[in-house]
Amino acid sequence: MLLNDKMFGCFIAFYYFCTYNKVKSIEMDKLPNDPMILFSTLNMLLRDDYTSLDELCDDMNVDRTHLENKLASVGFEYSRENNKFW
Repeated sequence: MLLNDKMFGCFIAFYYFCTYNKVKSIEMDKLPNDPMILFSTLNMLLRDDYTSLDELCDDMNVDRTHLENKLASVGFEYSRENNKFW
């Protein structure tokens, strides 16, 4: 069966919807334990999806203090002005 433009557009939209929701649900289920991978993951989420660490923590139902302490143990701190850990 050949796809016309409308069917192709619906297929692409559905694919991206499923892909985004799958990735998002995995991230919300469990953040990485390794501090370096956690650092990278949180900065990606802060850059792409959240305007603050508080918003991320509220949305993902995680303890902000725990995240900050875990990343502080390897030398990173959260910068509110830059909305990232460094």
